Amino acid sequence: MRRLDGKVAVVTGASSGIGAATATLFAREGARVVIVANHNVAGAENVVDTIRTAGGQAVFVQADVSREADCKRIMDTAVEAFGCLDILVNNAGVQSGTSTTELTEEEFDYVMGVNVKGVFFCCKYAVPYMKQNGGGAIVTTSSRAAFIPTNVAPIYCASKAAAQAWTHAVALEHVQDGIRANTIVPGNIVTPMSDAFIASSEDPESTRAWFARAQPMGRAGTAEDCANAILFLVSDDSSFITNTPLLVDGGLFFS
Repeated sequence: MRRLDGKVAVVTGASSGIGAATATLFAREGARVVIVANHNVAGAENVVDTIRTAGGQAVFVQADVSREADCKRIMDTAVEAFGCLDILVNNAGVQSGTSTTELTEEEFDYVMGVNVKGVFFCCKYAVPYMKQNGGGAIVTTSSRAAFIPTNVAPIYCASKAAAQAWTHAVALEHVQDGIRANTIVPGNIVTPMSDAFIASSEDPESTRAWFARAQPMGRAGTAEDCANAILFLVSDDSSFITNTPLLVDGGLFFS
């Protein structure tokens, strides 16, 4: 039996990278998946096509997770399409390398909107459906920056710290409802977002080399590494795990 047979999952930020790998893996494990993305519509539709071609079930919802109405529509669509909601993966996220003194209010609102309000709104509308269903599992993609802020990207660090704390608060708030909530804490992971970060650096070649060697394992992680960790956290294999950050970082965090 596949680990997610009969389950319904929502994965935000699922048009590429960690989200796409997670959605595809969930479908292979038997879940019916709602693919959520905002800007990369073609990428999201490609993930849906990949899942359906392999015999799975998936639908695409174009939505901005920083908007409350959109997040309600996501969860309503999951239940309308597949009958219930068991799993939420809060993976949508944006980066900013702007310094504190240069950060504008508009950029502050944008990053906090996607990275924090997105987690809040998705949990707000997913939890009631999970309670109706007798429980569920939530995983938020966090960051090492949530625990160890760096001297760059202050708004990103702050937003990930808030998303981390919010997810743990939800875990404690709804543990008696049968809802587990955890986070993954990736190290340097090769994704389109990281590729853009490397390309925009002053010395992309050196940055790419650092990106790999920063981990004690000597390589950068893959989206599939993260997807496998998320699958574990939403499956019954982790039934006694909640309120926990799972490091997926090749040993980086404690190095």
